Amino acid sequence: QLIVNGTGIPTIYSPTNIILSASNAVVIADSPLRLKRYPDASTGSLSVVGGDIYFNTDTNKFMGYNGSNN
Repeated sequence: QLIVNGTGIPTIYSPTNIILSASNAVVIADSPLRLKRYPDASTGSLSVVGGDIYFNTDTNKFMGYNGSNN
């Protein structure tokens, strides 16, 4: 359930996953997509699976995980 009260920034929260699904596309219009940012020191504790991406603040690069360490 999404509740918007008209003040502040609307937040969608789930203690598990949030799945966005559409028969054609999920479109983000009129604004950028901002990924979570992590320094190198924090990336070792991430629980990532293949397809996950984040922004590394030490290298200033987008990091993607392919499902293995290679």
